[in-house]
Amino acid sequence: MAMGLLVLTCSLPLLALDPQRAPTEYVVDHWGFPAGLPQVSVTSIALDGNGFLWMSTQGGLARFDGLNFRGYGEQQIRGYRPAIGDRVWRDNSDRLWLGSSQGAAILDGDRLVAVEGLGAEVGHVHAFAVAPGGSVLLGTDHGVYAYAKGRASRLGLADSRVYALHSDGSRVYAGSDGAVYLIDAGMASLVESADDLSSLRFRQIASRAGRIYLGSSRGLFEISDGELRRPDWAEQISDQAIEALYGDSDGNLWIGLIDGLMRHSAQRPLEWVFSERDNVRPWVASIFEDPRGDLWVGSYTTGLSRWWNGWATTIGPERGLADPFVWSVARGPDDRVLVGSATGLWQVNEQGSVEAVVSTQTLRNSAVYNLFVSSAEQIWIGTRAGMARLHEGKLDEPSLWAPLATRQINAVLETAQEHYWIGTSDGLYLQSNGVLKRYGPAEGLEVAAVRSLAIFEDQLYVGSERGLYIGTEGQFRAANSGNRLDQAMITSMVPLSNGKLAIGTYRDGIHVRSATGYSELTTREGLPWNSVGNLQVDSEHLWVSGPNGVFRSTIRDIEAYVLDGGQIRTEPVLNEGRNARGGQRLRCCNAGALSRGLYANGYLWFPSLNGLVRISPNEVLPPEQPATVLIERISADGGQRWNADQRVELPLGVRDISIEYTAIAFRDPESIRFRYRLAGYESDWQSPSAQRSVRYTNLPPGSYRFELQAQGGAHDLSVTAEAVELAIPANTGESTAFRALLALAAATLIAVLGYVFSRRSAGRELQLQQQVEQRTAELRRANDRLRNANQALAEESLTDGLTGLKNRRFLARFLADWRRRSLLGETAQEQLWLFLVDLDHFKSVNDRYGHLVGDDILKQFSQLLLRLAGDGGHALRWGGEEFLLLMPEAGFSSVEKMAERIVKAVRRADFRANEVERVPLSVSLGVCPYPALPDRGDIADWALALELADAALYWVKRHGRNGWNRLIPSPQAHHDEFIAEFRHGANQLVQRGLASWQRDPG
Repeated sequence: MAMGLLVLTCSLPLLALDPQRAPTEYVVDHWGFPAGLPQVSVTSIALDGNGFLWMSTQGGLARFDGLNFRGYGEQQIRGYRPAIGDRVWRDNSDRLWLGSSQGAAILDGDRLVAVEGLGAEVGHVHAFAVAPGGSVLLGTDHGVYAYAKGRASRLGLADSRVYALHSDGSRVYAGSDGAVYLIDAGMASLVESADDLSSLRFRQIASRAGRIYLGSSRGLFEISDGELRRPDWAEQISDQAIEALYGDSDGNLWIGLIDGLMRHSAQRPLEWVFSERDNVRPWVASIFEDPRGDLWVGSYTTGLSRWWNGWATTIGPERGLADPFVWSVARGPDDRVLVGSATGLWQVNEQGSVEAVVSTQTLRNSAVYNLFVSSAEQIWIGTRAGMARLHEGKLDEPSLWAPLATRQINAVLETAQEHYWIGTSDGLYLQSNGVLKRYGPAEGLEVAAVRSLAIFEDQLYVGSERGLYIGTEGQFRAANSGNRLDQAMITSMVPLSNGKLAIGTYRDGIHVRSATGYSELTTREGLPWNSVGNLQVDSEHLWVSGPNGVFRSTIRDIEAYVLDGGQIRTEPVLNEGRNARGGQRLRCCNAGALSRGLYANGYLWFPSLNGLVRISPNEVLPPEQPATVLIERISADGGQRWNADQRVELPLGVRDISIEYTAIAFRDPESIRFRYRLAGYESDWQSPSAQRSVRYTNLPPGSYRFELQAQGGAHDLSVTAEAVELAIPANTGESTAFRALLALAAATLIAVLGYVFSRRSAGRELQLQQQVEQRTAELRRANDRLRNANQALAEESLTDGLTGLKNRRFLARFLADWRRRSLLGETAQEQLWLFLVDLDHFKSVNDRYGHLVGDDILKQFSQLLLRLAGDGGHALRWGGEEFLLLMPEAGFSSVEKMAERIVKAVRRADFRANEVERVPLSVSLGVCPYPALPDRGDIADWALALELADAALYWVKRHGRNGWNRLIPSPQAHHDEFIAEFRHGANQLVQRGLASWQRDPG
């Protein structure tokens, strides 16, 4: 089972956090209680042999696969009682250990195996380490214990509490109250110190570059020449309690404090990494480095964070860019990168920080919308209302540009000395030898706005908001490509090798001009999205930026596509919206003008609303290949669960099951796609999907094999999980033995009848025998038809044929039974909650992709509803694209949070028309309880609750969709009056004071 982790560590370089980077340049991902942590305090972190990340919290253990957390508390692990001081740790044999106030135990599946030999007097187990000989050492309230051959025995320091243990390969260090001990060859000796240590408690030990560091209740110490002393660089934290300490593989020493996280390395001084999140003191409790070199940080107050290098960073206020609203970027006269913001012009210095060049707030418009540096080293500042010039430190607006004063400047291109083309919101201008001329319809330019300019094959290509024009100084003509390019907004153009021009559009993908015409590239051909803001080229790649992020494709692949067609391979680089598979999450990029990107000084630079984005091309990693793929467990209605071992035999009568599975991928878990099949029930693999569970209903008896594959990585390779055999036993009436017994009984009856009638005449005997045989055959056929019909009705009457969800017949039967049990006092007087869900604009999905894809989307949506319903709820298809969630009152904390959860879950879900194209969906949601009236006067009329939910749903649809609403009856509402007024509509109820709206605050 550890093979997946071995593949992960061997297939990728170890990329620890670069000590030369500023802390703000790291990529930080964060998870808290809303993401699934059992509790927000993460006190320890470990990685198991499969590659799962485990952490202890004050609410129990949690296991993380990169996307989802699974909590383990008293109900999931027998004998486990979560406590504030729990610590989870992994040894060299891939065993997970748990240290707590009850001693130590080894986690074995869903149970804890207590460590023998510790005894009740050992108290709290605080720490673990591996001794030089391979045994596991335990630091306890009564000294150090060694575990070997299944049993623990005391090693030493019986009179000391040992809070921390650390092995450097040949020796072990132990932290205690007022002392640090060195354990060598089984003997413990005190580490000497010139300082008074009596009031200190040493709780943390780490090593870096062969040196041992210790964290105490007041400050940091190191062991130097066999003596414990405070390093000079740590004086500023000498009065701080060190809560966590870790030395990573790249020479960083990470120091956790109540006030945050600090870092020290040989390249940089002691510095804060972060000191606050959401106005909460971080109180760092645990630090861990995984095999990729990513740093995981657990906090008592803010949950779990991951820190990694990434290949892109945003340069903002922390680097000197006071105004992070960046419009443009260009190469300056001295090769420095110029940055145009909403209020001024800046430049990036050699240290990577940003310095102000000039404020533009004195101009009629201060937004530096476009930047251009002329051959005369003048900086032209195009704004949203005119253009200014910066030369020799002076900012002015030449009178020659007066006609541009109300124009937005989108592009400037110099084609010869003193010969400049200027694209504006009001057409194309030529500045030549001190004269400014506008080009318009008379010259063939039937456009109002020009966004981009390029020289290709000695002609000027003009990208407008309505198509492409080509020409010379005298006359222009429309490109007439014959495809969507002719009406597209053209945002960027860049020449490629071998006589090709790449043309980017805002909504219509990329078009490539070649000797054979125009080739169109959109999501159909493999682009992750169609919106293009800027195009840049390096020696190998075409880089594409825009509002959805940044992706790249090799120039070789583009040339192959132009020649042969087919699909093109692309690689997302930045992908904040997760609209494609892969890429770093980072907000980027602005579009709309020529200077929206730059390749300079070995980096790609793009403007964004949050600052200047810098990408290091050589550090971009391909999409992540899943390390381990597992089928985890099988569950049935009513809370029954079974671990997904190699063979699972379900109890008699269980026919509706859910199968949960996962793949471990931490960098890009959303990009993993699963396909599966239940061999023996379905022959074809189900379409790849991001969903991590599947539900089967009304399975017939038999033997099945659930097979699973996860696809991911740069080449979309598949990793196969270990299959699970499922056995579904037959009911008595379905068993072979029962059928054989029936056949035997029928044969016996025939034989008896034959014997009785054999005493009669031969003619009579023959006649009767023929009648018996005929009637027996008819009876058998009738029984077969009846049995088949009953089975079909049982399977179909309560289940929707397309989605496998329950249907209206199920609701009627369920509510009638619930009402009966409620009236008889057999159940608690609780309410059932109805969440009526309608998919917004679903007709457009069918119109665009076809009904087969639409049906597949409905199946994907149904799987999401089943997960939202959980074990206690029911998901129903109400008809068409309307669905119903039926939830018991005890199934959620508040109706508002549940409604918001449903709306957000759909909004964030990854519905797919195919492997590449995502289909965003939203829902309108109506909410109502049953009974709906405060006095439960409608308990015999469950249709009223549905009508109220329906009224709330249509209120949402009339007011913009993508939200929820609820019509709440007032406390004085009585059934007869309420029904009478409701016949005139929901607004009549509100006007009469019998009800009020409770709407989605969003």
